[in-house]
Amino acid sequence: MWEAPDRQGVGERGASNGGGDALGGPPDPGRPANPWPRLIAFALAVLASVFLVGLCVVSFANPPKRELRVELEQMAAGVPRFFPVTTFGADDEGFTYGAWVTVLPERTYALLSLGTASRCNLKWEPAARAGGETGAFVDRCGPSRFDATGRILEGDAARDLDTFPTRRSGTSVYVDVTQITLGACQDGGADVCSRPDRVETRRVPNNALPDDFGRR
Repeated sequence: MWEAPDRQGVGERGASNGGGDALGGPPDPGRPANPWPRLIAFALAVLASVFLVGLCVVSFANPPKRELRVELEQMAAGVPRFFPVTTFGADDEGFTYGAWVTVLPERTYALLSLGTASRCNLKWEPAARAGGETGAFVDRCGPSRFDATGRILEGDAARDLDTFPTRRSGTSVYVDVTQITLGACQDGGADVCSRPDRVETRRVPNNALPDDFGRR
């Protein structure tokens, strides 16, 4: 006569073999682990790397325009304010070059802070008197003095201060620091300067200003 197998005996025999039931026993160390979590993590890492490389390529291919943004509400009319541009470098005394911005009702002036008779960074002194005016840009290394618009008042400079292009948009002024217009000639003493019939411009390098910048 047929008899049903002893299930308890089978379980005991399986346990004695150390493997247990295929579904209910302990995990089989010989069985390969599920590869999908690792594959997904690897795919995500590859996608992130591709995205970062693409972002760098786009950034280098389309560099942002070099310009300063000046909010008009932060400017007092006729009072120059200095905006450093660290890529321009500094003078021998360690003062960083940049742009002096003066907002007037009829026009906004943005002046390169490099003295035209020296390589010193200019300083605005509101109490300084020069050329019969009060308030002047002072050349730290010489006697030259300029007014808030960059016009020479006195000293040994042979041209006015160099200027950056500016544009107004809404409540802001944007200063393009990629190029300058050389200052106007004074007393015929400058070979490199702007004249009424010939405006001289120079591209500004991306790195520190060279020693002969604006002098040739």
